[in-house]
Amino acid sequence: MSGTRRERSATALHRRAHALAGRALVVAASRADTAAAILSAERMDAHAAALEPRELASR
Repeated sequence: MSGTRRERSATALHRRAHALAGRALVVAASRADTAAAILSAERMDAHAAALEPRELASR
């Protein structure tokens, strides 16, 4: 699999995981499950961060 194709696949997976975590957050909130809501929000943050462009380190 080429680098660009792999990156697109990873991006799609992060977007889907972010959406699923969002759904889990809605369910947790509707059930007043604070621990699950916090975990879901953390997962959303992690997947959102993974989608942000990163700068390459310079020497």
